[in-house]
Amino acid sequence: MLLGFEDAFMKIQSDYISLCLELVDNIDDVDEVNVFIYQDEKTCTFNAFFVKDGAIKTPDELAPESTVDEFYEAGIEDIDKLIGVCKKYEHKCPNEFKLTYNTKTKKFDSKYSYDNYAETTEKTPFEAFCEWMKTRD
Repeated sequence: MLLGFEDAFMKIQSDYISLCLELVDNIDDVDEVNVFIYQDEKTCTFNAFFVKDGAIKTPDELAPESTVDEFYEAGIEDIDKLIGVCKKYEHKCPNEFKLTYNTKTKKFDSKYSYDNYAETTEKTPFEAFCEWMKTRD
């Protein structure tokens, strides 16, 4: 049963990377895709940033506003898929996801946190995203 979970969980994460790559006209326009997802009982947030030649690019810098709006809507909607997979396989769902994909090496990395910001700190998910974007850890 765990194997089914891992496959389904990775598929959704892969879909997030694909969503980000769809936003970019040419895959050569970015070296790295970074996806941030946070969810708890009250909050669902999704954001992303891209890196090209060491410079950070936001979705707003890569696509028209209407496309970016659709991008964010799709990302938020897919959070329900992540939660659904975890529930289906009776696996605890992380509160925070940091996904990184290197377009040159095809290397994918993921970091998860089970900390609920509302319970552990006064930091907002947006503040956590901004910190990660600055440090890219």
